[in-house]
Amino acid sequence: MDLFAARDEFLEYLRSERRYSPRTIQSYGRDLEAFFSFLKECGSLPQLDQVTRETLRAFLADSVAEKDHDPRTVARQASALRSFFAFHFRRRNISSSPADSLVTPKRGKPLPTVLTLKEVEEILTVPDPATLEGARDRAIMELFYSTGLRVSELINLKHSMLDMDENVARVVGKGSKTRYVMLGEIAKKTLLAYFSHPEYAKLGSDGPCFPGRKGRPLTARTVQRIISDRAASAGIDKHVTPHVFRHSFATHLLDNGADLRSVQTMLGHASIGTTQIYTHVTIERLKAVYDKTHPRK
Repeated sequence: MDLFAARDEFLEYLRSERRYSPRTIQSYGRDLEAFFSFLKECGSLPQLDQVTRETLRAFLADSVAEKDHDPRTVARQASALRSFFAFHFRRRNISSSPADSLVTPKRGKPLPTVLTLKEVEEILTVPDPATLEGARDRAIMELFYSTGLRVSELINLKHSMLDMDENVARVVGKGSKTRYVMLGEIAKKTLLAYFSHPEYAKLGSDGPCFPGRKGRPLTARTVQRIISDRAASAGIDKHVTPHVFRHSFATHLLDNGADLRSVQTMLGHASIGTTQIYTHVTIERLKAVYDKTHPRK
């Protein structure tokens, strides 16, 4: 069976039996047409049963190399080819499907949002430390930036988990794993200023470091709102969340020479592969500086 006849039979099946929408059928048709065009460029169109796994892989590799094809496009093309050949295998037009083990390329993950040091400083100067709320919000943000804590780790932080003499805090992360994080001097001073605020004593010092109503820990949603509101007040044109502070913590450490393993430990990542996303952020920042400043870029 030639490929054009095989395509028409497959698309008719989608139309009459599977009742796919015209738009979906057109999408399948375009993906198959892209494959046929690739085969023509390679020399000639084989028969349906002559298409090999290597040919399919070469097509997808070519699609990945094309600037106009993002990972989502290539993943869709791989899916279309699997469906196409699986259909003809069921119809006994081919003895096996060359697309059975075809791997769908992973979708690219967007790089995390990162604050510049200037933006961090601008946000941190917004709260008024003379008020209990201002002292609390500044302490929360200083702690996020100093330690890279997750929001769940921060809201569950208790006074008994702080060692101000050693400048460390013991936190319980994902999977109930305990780790120690470093408290920078500025974060430590900000925390102590918050704890010593006259109004703080009324909240009690036995429970969470950041209590809300009735002495219970602040909720994650409340902390996220605090961060978002303070960033907006600072005029930061980014969607700032607690995790953005965590991203900024890791990226700024790497920017200034920290090794990846140490950053992995500080973040509490089980796999160094998770931490490696920050190396990509750093590289992108270096590229931006290079493009902006090098006279012969």
